[in-house]
Amino acid sequence: MVLDLDDFCAKPTNDCLNYLLWIKWKYPQFKVTLFAIPFYENETQEYFFREVVKFDWIQLAVHGWHHSTPRECEKWDYNTAKILIEKAEAMGVFQKIFKAPGWQISDDTYKVLLEKNYIVADHNYNEERRPKELRAYTVDHPWLVHGHTWDIDHPDPNYRNGIRQIIEEHGVPWNMDSKFYFISDLFANAAEIKNPII
Repeated sequence: MVLDLDDFCAKPTNDCLNYLLWIKWKYPQFKVTLFAIPFYENETQEYFFREVVKFDWIQLAVHGWHHSTPRECEKWDYNTAKILIEKAEAMGVFQKIFKAPGWQISDDTYKVLLEKNYIVADHNYNEERRPKELRAYTVDHPWLVHGHTWDIDHPDPNYRNGIRQIIEEHGVPWNMDSKFYFISDLFANAAEIKNPII
């Protein structure tokens, strides 16, 4: 399975790392891809992220720039997308994987991601606009367990997918025999992972 969590950043009220450390202790094969906000609340996250990537079971991917709204990347022009993606790359902590906040992404952002050989995590409703050559990891991937690093306040229990909520309200959808993969593993090791235990 592939667990990905959105909105990772250094935020005092976000105890996501505590939950992830608990999961790793209980399930030694555990891996997670965290979609991280590079410049949260107008502050670089680089130094925090440098410490986080020391855990070899955590992979960081780019999640917008400051994520001030869930539509942040919807209007990015080519130059804006290129400048901000290159600033994120310069931090030296991210894999070449990108997800736009709220799944709202401009065509120019797609162009930059394709040119820079990124994987885009994307929603199915963007398929017609997404360049066919761009490697995509979509919400319908059969191994996907998607959530957030913080609690989601929603009346529908299916949308309550913060990591604490997954653990405490739903129960983790894996066991000791489950094999975990980073998003990048799906593209790098496709031949090796045809028949995982999920």
